[in-house]
Amino acid sequence: MLIPSRRSTTFSIGCWKTSGSASVSGAVRWAISPPSCPDVHEGFRQRLAGIFLRWRCAADRRARRGRATGRLRPDSDAAGLAQFIVAALEGAILLTKVTKDIAVMEQCVQHLKHHLTLYTTSRLSDGPHAAELVQGRAI
Repeated sequence: MLIPSRRSTTFSIGCWKTSGSASVSGAVRWAISPPSCPDVHEGFRQRLAGIFLRWRCAADRRARRGRATGRLRPDSDAAGLAQFIVAALEGAILLTKVTKDIAVMEQCVQHLKHHLTLYTTSRLSDGPHAAELVQGRAI
């Protein structure tokens, strides 16, 4: 459960121990720097921002093309989908690196593919083409 603190830049995820569960009791807390805080490595941040922007723009173009060809629902938010795809894949990459387990990436990609079928027309969601949407080939 994500619980915002009084300051909007800190969040807690609660983890409770239940009978028969191996869950850790307590809470995990982390802080997200607000946009106004100066970064120590501003040049590096700018380079990464450019990479992510190009990736999001490419996914956005594909989603718009998918809407135009009828493969994605007309009410699909191309920019929102593009940002979600990048964030989901980057999160999966990070978790895979931290755990050193490729199964984490495989599972995340499977869930991403399933989620993307919610935005496809019946023609696309009836088949295995959500994988192509993630890879940018379907649209």
